[in-house]
Amino acid sequence: RDVERSRGLGDVYKRQLERHLGFDVTLQDDDLGDGSEATGMDCVVISNSASWSKLLDRYRTTTAPVLTWNASMQRHLGLTRGWWNTDSGTESLSTVAITDPSHAIARGITSAQVPLYGSSYPVIWGQPVAAAQVVAATVPGNRPTLYAVQTGDALYDGTPSPGMRVVFPMRREYGISAPNVLHGLWALFDASIGFMIDGLSLIHI
Repeated sequence: RDVERSRGLGDVYKRQLERHLGFDVTLQDDDLGDGSEATGMDCVVISNSASWSKLLDRYRTTTAPVLTWNASMQRHLGLTRGWWNTDSGTESLSTVAITDPSHAIARGITSAQVPLYGSSYPVIWGQPVAAAQVVAATVPGNRPTLYAVQTGDALYDGTPSPGMRVVFPMRREYGISAPNVLHGLWALFDASIGFMIDGLSLIHI
């Protein structure tokens, strides 16, 4: 994360991880580090406040699971190709459609559509690699907005993914207050983290 810019929902996520899910969260400024700081962590979370132009491929070879809602980081993790608004981008919405109700992340979700926010906000989407497990799509648009890539799955350059990757339907953190975040988003967020790891240490960038 960018420690100077991060406000609002990014910090709400941090509190959710610490207080509700019991994680020990280490904050990492995107100006610092070389990727080695992820060693020994159970998970790396890359928020939208992190600058993709600073991170680039820093966490491309990280073996720890990586979860991100930073749209541009999808290509730097090898999950999508590089054309903005063609291979990845954002779409203003408040609700997502569950495309794979049998997936572990969607377990317990009984509705075909899940409200995430009380109002529409720009939310991440991407056209991922063929092996990606797409759990939810944008409404409207039907673009993948919540998906997982397993360890060993082929990335776009043909190399195997060194660890699990999950892209989550969140985009901008600024100006979104906690009351605008609905239960459906927290349910999917908790399930995404649970799908990735069972450990208790995590780095938030």
